[in-house]
Amino acid sequence: MIAVKPVLDDKSHTEALARIEQLIGAKGGTPEGDELEVLSILVQAYEDRMYPIECPDLRSAILFRLDQGKLTFADLEALVGAKTASSILEGDPKLSITQARKLHQQWGVPAETLLA
Repeated sequence: MIAVKPVLDDKSHTEALARIEQLIGAKGGTPEGDELEVLSILVQAYEDRMYPIECPDLRSAILFRLDQGKLTFADLEALVGAKTASSILEGDPKLSITQARKLHQQWGVPAETLLA
């Protein structure tokens, strides 16, 4: 039986990460593999609770995609129209359902961002 402690604070988080490092490569279905899986779940839950990643606002999400995706403002205009493209970058977007769907499906903008 594996003796796994809860990950409740920075100390136990650091200890769990050190143990995970030792267990990397353990085969699934073995006691070490099971321990690795349990510790990974506990660490993920702790990190999600302590270091939440908030969804970006629409303007930030679009600017990120323009930068990372090698897309241009003209690409954005072609997708949602010139007026909407400008309003997004000005921080006052008024998206239709169709435009939001296109941004989600074609550019990968999270639905949470589009609905915020």
